[in-house]
Amino acid sequence: LTLVTVIAPILVGALILGYSSSQMYTDMAKNISNPGTLSNPVSSMVEMIPGYIIVGIGFMMFFIMSISYIKHYANNVEDITRSMLFDDVKKNAIKVFFGGILLGLMLMIGLVLCVFPGIYFSVVVSHLFVIAIVEGKGFGSSFARSFKVIKGKWWESFFLYVITHLVSMGLSFLVLSPMYIIMFIKMFSAGTGNNPAQMLGSLSVMGWVTPVYIIV
Repeated sequence: LTLVTVIAPILVGALILGYSSSQMYTDMAKNISNPGTLSNPVSSMVEMIPGYIIVGIGFMMFFIMSISYIKHYANNVEDITRSMLFDDVKKNAIKVFFGGILLGLMLMIGLVLCVFPGIYFSVVVSHLFVIAIVEGKGFGSSFARSFKVIKGKWWESFFLYVITHLVSMGLSFLVLSPMYIIMFIKMFSAGTGNNPAQMLGSLSVMGWVTPVYIIV
């Protein structure tokens, strides 16, 4: 039941994103085939915002609950209840949400201005919210402690994260490959007819790649 509670908003948000993305490509195709009755694809992009917000909330809950479960398990708590996990969500949600926005801006600036320092800090602060949840520290204290935790272990952590992401991306690609094949077949078929509107409309299948990827 706890898992369903977390996955439900991710599923709903992903479906909203899929529909909005598919509708955007359909509107763009209509604009080409019927220039006299222009539809606004930007409205479909705006409709994606609630989807991203709902998915973000679901992922945040999933992250906090996962770390909370590990924390209680490591502390030899035999009966880890749903209320215990939700209590940790309540305690850490605001901290993780606003801290995540601040951290994202910091990393974005770091990667744009200085690529290598940005990569270095992205590995260091990857432990930040785990520290905040497990040790109950604030954003500033967790940020400072991240440097102590990673000291002498940066390269091991870096390669571990690279391998983990490669495995995750590979598994996702295998699951999504049927959709990619269908999409390319539709685009090729539309392209042979030399019909830009039909070719653009065939991309509506691509709109559902993102939500499937999110769910996987």
